[in-house]
Parts: sequence; structure tokens; C-alpha cells
Amino acid sequence: CLWCEKTVFEKRGESFELMATYVATLDEKTSSVKIENRQVGRPVSSSQQPVKRPLVLAPTFPMMNEAFLKQDAPTLTVQGLVSPSTGGFQLYEMNVKKLGEQMVAVPGRENRLAQKISIVPDVGIFSSFAPTSIFFHEPQAPFRFLSYEGLESGMGTPSVIVYLPD
Repeated sequence: CLWCEKTVFEKRGESFELMATYVATLDEKTSSVKIENRQVGRPVSSSQQPVKRPLVLAPTFPMMNEAFLKQDAPTLTVQGLVSPSTGGFQLYEMNVKKLGEQMVAVPGRENRLAQKISIVPDVGIFSSFAPTSIFFHEPQAPFRFLSYEGLESGMGTPSVIVYLPD
């Protein structure tokens, strides 16, 4: 399992009821990701999508960015497996771009210079409406993650700002 997640909710303040199970597995023989979304009261949704570019799980974007900042390339395209919080796993091409340096305010610390990186899903003609995720990393190697600005976990979730504590 590349990524497995279960969604539950509290019923009448007493017990928890399973609402959905999401599973994404990598099939190395066919170089594809099989995605199963099992939601209570709905038919099982299953798809198999080819992996054509480096595959990155959304929670590992900061680590990918650290490696990307060590390269000279200004842009990178990967396939990102995005959280099921929006009703199931989704596999998107993600455009990663270095945006230069910028001063960043981190609560409880002095403002500091940071490398700014944007990650935008490629959703075809709707890409101009796609949410941009912004990551800030220290400006020198090892390019430690400082903060994130964007959607909590996918379309329909709130915008958040996340800071890495010292």
C-alpha cells in the first residue's frame, strides 16, 4: 500500500462508524497506481492510472522540494498522489517551480529569507483555476522546510498556513 486512509465519524457521541476506506497501491509490473475508493452507501470506485513521471505522495512534497532545490532546473513535473479528503485519491501531474527568494514571517521567530516554491496540479483547461500550494525553504542547503501556504489537503478543504517549529 502506497497510502491507505480511513474516514470515520462519531455517531451520537458514543461510537465511531467507518465511512470510507481509500487505498492506493503501486503495481511495479505495469508501472501504474491502482486506486480504490470505498465509501459507505456508494459503489466501489476503482481505477488504474499509469505512472509516467516521478511519483510523489502529497505529505512528502517538502522532501521533494529539498531535493529539487539542490538541482539547477527552474521547473519540475511530477505525478502527485493527493489526499482522499475530497472523496478519493487522485493522481495529477504537478508543476513545481522555483520562484526565487522572499522574506518570510514565521511566528515566534525573526523574519527570514527563504526559497519560494509553487506546486500547481495540471488539470488541463481548468489549470488556471487550480489552487497553488506555496512552500518556503531555507535558502541554503540542506534547504530545510519552513512553511506551507495552501489547501489543507485537497479541493474543498480550507486554506491553511503551516509552520515548522524550531
